[in-house]
Amino acid sequence: MRVVACFGVGRPPKFETGVLEGTARIVNGDETFEATAGAAISLRKGVAHAWGNQSNSPLRLVVTNVPGGIEEALRLIANGADIGAVAEQFAVRVVGPMFNG
Repeated sequence: MRVVACFGVGRPPKFETGVLEGTARIVNGDETFEATAGAAISLRKGVAHAWGNQSNSPLRLVVTNVPGGIEEALRLIANGADIGAVAEQFAVRVVGPMFNG
């Protein structure tokens, strides 16, 4: 799955990800850092994590979820579905406000 995010777009804290283009601001537990193109990040289940784009350039990510199953939730969110409702439907625990980088 590829994600393209404009300035101010992100996801709430809740992935294996690789940064294809741009700079991602990542929160993983108590740690916050920036990951640039070429970076590969592994985020564990059970640790609150989020990403956001703070630049004026597009952010392109490749995301791998193991085990799979979250693809439909991400499609729903990308098409404008309410994140809270999707989180409840897919048993994802949102632990904070939207992270915009």
